[in-house]
Amino acid sequence: MIYKNTDSQKLPDALELRRILNIFQDRFPVKHLMPSESIVDGAEDKYLLTQLSDGMTVLKPNITHQGLLFYGNSEFNSKQFVLAYFKAPTHNNMLERNVKLEQFKLLIESFPLYAMLKNGIDLPKSNTKIRMENPYGIASAYHLDSPFLNLTSSIDIALFYATHKYEDNKYVPVKDGIGVVYFYVMDKPFGQIPGLFTLGLQVFPRTFYNKQFLLRLKPNEDFNKKDGVFGFSFRQSEKASEEIAEKISAYKKIGDTNDFLAKKLAKLSDKVYQKAVELNYSYNPSDDLVDNIKYLTNNGEKPLLPGAPQFTKDDLNDVNLYDLWSRFCDSIYCESEKEYLIMEELRKVPFMVKYENHFK
Repeated sequence: MIYKNTDSQKLPDALELRRILNIFQDRFPVKHLMPSESIVDGAEDKYLLTQLSDGMTVLKPNITHQGLLFYGNSEFNSKQFVLAYFKAPTHNNMLERNVKLEQFKLLIESFPLYAMLKNGIDLPKSNTKIRMENPYGIASAYHLDSPFLNLTSSIDIALFYATHKYEDNKYVPVKDGIGVVYFYVMDKPFGQIPGLFTLGLQVFPRTFYNKQFLLRLKPNEDFNKKDGVFGFSFRQSEKASEEIAEKISAYKKIGDTNDFLAKKLAKLSDKVYQKAVELNYSYNPSDDLVDNIKYLTNNGEKPLLPGAPQFTKDDLNDVNLYDLWSRFCDSIYCESEKEYLIMEELRKVPFMVKYENHFK
């Protein structure tokens, strides 16, 4: 259900909507806690360390006090909201989108800290292995078309995205029109909600502040009509957009589109790598590999580059990996004695013989 008014002048602006959303947030009960979870006080801006049954680790935004997640869009389409990934789903369009996702996956696997976490970090004192990977979720955070909708646990962050447009690799305030902020009701334990996943904290800067969750949508699924989804349309104004940005202390951080991963992606935007094409083909063996290559290279006018995209030393010259790891660790909240022990070991990872080469 979307709350709207045909007379745009009767709609709230973004600042009034902020007040309304906070009221809704306070009134909705918390039903999503898993049996192993409890309410965590005093850590609203931190990430909670959670070990999953498959051996993976997620660093989850602290949502133990709230029953809603949010999504902001600077343009409201009352008729239908379908992810860009599923629009015009011809074979060649989907091929291009999926190869871009595979190239992204291969690229971040060459980033030393991500590779280290993907392979797993052994922490002997706490008898724990920290293993993390979520390439397609991270791709979604970096504006690649994917089957995921980027939800956030923060009203303010949703409002930022609802009042700013992404243009020419930067965010600019929206001056007029109708925007929308959706909220998604988590009405059962988190692990039982179909298609809902945690992206949370990763070792890439854009994930530090967005408090992000991922909702996997089906082809042509209309988010406006999805169960558990509600939305408020609002009246855009440049003044309200600027005030929303000022109210969000993390504005300059979430609005920073020029981190090292974003810069590298910009350089690769028109490149096609052989390994990504072959990886996509391995998931779609009924395709014709030769035809795929012809389409992606525009019949040979664009080169098919060998191997996979990789970070080079030059790409990472200005990246302080020790500082990045320290900021990553600082964002994690410890509650139990074992978690404190895990964090003590995690902070020492750059100086462990087994992992020190990942920081050089």
